[in-house]
Amino acid sequence: RIGWIDRILEAGAPHEAAALAEEMLGQGNDAGMLDAAIRAYVVLEDRQSIERLLLPAVDRIDIAATAEYFARLAEQAGAEYAASLLYEKAARLEPQRNESLGRAAILAAQLRQTERARGLLEDYVGRGGQSPEARYSLSEYDFEDGNLTRARAGFEQTISASDRAPNNPVLLRLKALSLLRLRRET
Repeated sequence: RIGWIDRILEAGAPHEAAALAEEMLGQGNDAGMLDAAIRAYVVLEDRQSIERLLLPAVDRIDIAATAEYFARLAEQAGAEYAASLLYEKAARLEPQRNESLGRAAILAAQLRQTERARGLLEDYVGRGGQSPEARYSLSEYDFEDGNLTRARAGFEQTISASDRAPNNPVLLRLKALSLLRLRRET
């Protein structure tokens, strides 16, 4: 059945593939069928349908690699909320997947889920996470809380990471913001 839906999708009929996959999903919660439906909605750029299908599936997914896979698909489609929950689920299922926890935290911060993001960032850094983007986000929260010593250290780490990868536009932007926080405007 999944192969049939894949053929329909490859033939350039994503609407039909999505409808058929959803109909078959109604007959049972099959991860492969969910995957087929999500891939069809990715082609259609239908973020709302992706979140509608993935949000209830978060609790049912019990394999970290599956959660991470669906998180990447969701993030690719702009379904950041579902992606964040799925990355977090992957990290909770297998704690060694700390980078998934960091990604969940960054997405939660982008969604302005301040308390959730802060908790995830604390967990991520506490587990030894080194993502400059996550460390920068945690530094921003520390700065807002008045924990200037810890914020300053995080901003300095962000600057150092950018210096090691000078062609990375994300790190360059974070470096500029860190320099401003440290009052090094020039």
